[in-house]
Amino acid sequence: MHKKLSKKKIEGEVFELTDIFEDVNEKNVAKNIEYLLRRNKLWSPKYHVVFPAGGLQEEKDDSYQYDFEVFSSPNQMKYHGTAYGSTQLGEMLDMNVELKRV
Repeated sequence: MHKKLSKKKIEGEVFELTDIFEDVNEKNVAKNIEYLLRRNKLWSPKYHVVFPAGGLQEEKDDSYQYDFEVFSSPNQMKYHGTAYGSTQLGEMLDMNVELKRV
C-alpha cells in the first residue's frame, strides 16, 4: 500500500507518501496523516486528527488539499498543517504533509 516514504526539512517539516490509491475523503486523509506521523515517531496513541470547518480547501479532478490539526486532548493542539496531493479518478496517488509544531 505505502511504498515510498521520504522526509525533507522545509520551514517546518514536510513528509511525502506515494502509491496510495485510496478514495479522497477525510477518513483516508486522516489515516495517512497518522501513518506518516507514526513512521516519523511524531505520533502518540492519545493524538487525533481534526479537520477544522472549511478544512477542505480544494478538491479538483487532479488534486486535493486539506488543512488539519492534531490534538492530544480537547484543548491541546500539538501540530497543524496542510495535506495535499495528486488524484486520478477520485483516488489519492500521493500525499505531501506540511507539518508545523505548536
